[in-house]
Amino acid sequence: MATFWRSDTLQLIAAVAGSVPSLRQERVRTVFWQQFIRLGLDPAASIFFRAAMIGTIIIAYVIKVLASNSGMAIDFLVYAVVREVGPLLTAILLILRSSVLVTGDVLQMVQRDELARMRAMGIAPLVHVFLPRIAALTVACVVVTFYFELIAVMGGIVLASLVLDISLVGMLTGFVDTLHLVDLVYSLIKSAAFGVLLGVVPCVVALRAGRTASDPVAVVSRSMMTTLMYVTLFNALFAYLVYGVLFFGIVKN
Repeated sequence: MATFWRSDTLQLIAAVAGSVPSLRQERVRTVFWQQFIRLGLDPAASIFFRAAMIGTIIIAYVIKVLASNSGMAIDFLVYAVVREVGPLLTAILLILRSSVLVTGDVLQMVQRDELARMRAMGIAPLVHVFLPRIAALTVACVVVTFYFELIAVMGGIVLASLVLDISLVGMLTGFVDTLHLVDLVYSLIKSAAFGVLLGVVPCVVALRAGRTASDPVAVVSRSMMTTLMYVTLFNALFAYLVYGVLFFGIVKN
């Protein structure tokens, strides 16, 4: 356990958290917005169709395969899309693109001695390299998750109402009645944590690889798998703590 708390990942998270006020600096803020567009907004365009299809498939599966009603389908939309599928799938999609870019950026800087030269000039890499990218991915993950869930729910309801001949107004009303504030807060916290991991883990993997990395593709692959492992573990642990222990376990008892 002591080794876990001394890990490079947690040390970088703590260092970045302590340097967040530096985002007020114009130079740092400029890099942040550049990375936000590059790492977050660009991938969002490819999510629209997938999100709408996921929402439609969930509704169709519940109604046709499970022979249930639209009310149960709406419950599945809230429980599956808003709570779990939305944040997790968004994180996976961003890992496949944005985390790869961060790994490549940092690895290239290490191999070209750019980080060392920045330190020699009195420029802190933590503030000007790591902070903007990690902060951009954190915000982007929250924004893209909200966008994914909105498209999945609204697109799924609209498409299902057309294909399955179900009342659109009834499903929209049912969704509003079923969705609770805790579901949105849960999704927000989870997506923000995913965003931090998507930014921090690739930086740590690239820094560890350093100048001795002879195969950048292997480093990128290791970064993706390590990030996915951290995201999956956090997803399971957070779901258990909130909907297991907090609502139905030790705290409630």
